[in-house]
Amino acid sequence: MESTIASVACGFNIKCTRIFRDKFGYICSTDKGPVRIQRPSRDKAIMAQNGHAAEPALLDYIMFQHRVKEQLHENGILVDRFVLSTQGTPYFVVGGECFIAVYAQTCPNADFADPSAFLEVVAAVAKMHASVLLESTAPNHKTAAATADANKQLDSLAVLKRKLLKVGKFSEFDMLFLKGCDRLTGHIAGLTAADNEGESDVQSTIDSTRYFCHNLLKEENVFYDSKTHAITITNFSECGGGHFLFDLAYLIKRCLKAKPARVAPLDAVLSTYSAHHPAAFFSKPHFRRILLYPDKFVKVSADYYSKKRSFAPKTYISRIEECLTANDELEKYIDS
Repeated sequence: MESTIASVACGFNIKCTRIFRDKFGYICSTDKGPVRIQRPSRDKAIMAQNGHAAEPALLDYIMFQHRVKEQLHENGILVDRFVLSTQGTPYFVVGGECFIAVYAQTCPNADFADPSAFLEVVAAVAKMHASVLLESTAPNHKTAAATADANKQLDSLAVLKRKLLKVGKFSEFDMLFLKGCDRLTGHIAGLTAADNEGESDVQSTIDSTRYFCHNLLKEENVFYDSKTHAITITNFSECGGGHFLFDLAYLIKRCLKAKPARVAPLDAVLSTYSAHHPAAFFSKPHFRRILLYPDKFVKVSADYYSKKRSFAPKTYISRIEECLTANDELEKYIDS
């Protein structure tokens, strides 16, 4: 594998003084700083086609990521830009395998448990959203569930509940599922409902591909330089079209998961975001619905019941308990 990486490094015109491996790929020490070489992650739709790493759909998606990163760079947003190959592409293919190279970060990850640092991250994310205008053909890649999907999930959860009640014998997982089902499906229904506060205009844009979502705004993808307060956003492997509110909601959930001793108030988060993305229009009630959307509860439940288990493994029990606890914490945070 080392010989392959050496060939890939040559393909990116990278002169390495040292190469070592980590859990994501390979780090090359160069005179211009560290460069990470790795295989790109592939979504399920791409993987289902024919199993080849260098298939056209994947290469097109890497080109899309490259255009987004360059657009952000031109607008002063710090990102992990691609290293271009000797052929001028943000990827290099060796033996049918596709590789990418990005400039690795040397500063630590942002601390989402630090309220002031978290608000700086919120500001950086708002600037990112404001700086990207997607083409109409942008991929809607792994974007959080929109209205049509929410309605399907409501139906599927209702079917599961009816089946369980008909049987009348409940496992420990069944009890936890039924405990959360009524309350959490209410949050799903809330997202799909139009109200009288002008939110239907926002609702109609949720599926718009001209909005941009990063979709992976977690601590390990956000780097923070405490000396310069510079924030670098990395790993655009799941970015695509989608409403920016889903990114903001995901960011807040990751913050609460970090168990901060003191949390930045929701009003402070929203005002910080709006100050740096003034064109963004949304109402607090509508955002509350998106924030409370129980996507993990739906995924864990669907995954468990799709396997038709005769017993409830402890891993699934702990996962659904975490979903219910996280939702309780979100409600407390919103209402505080």
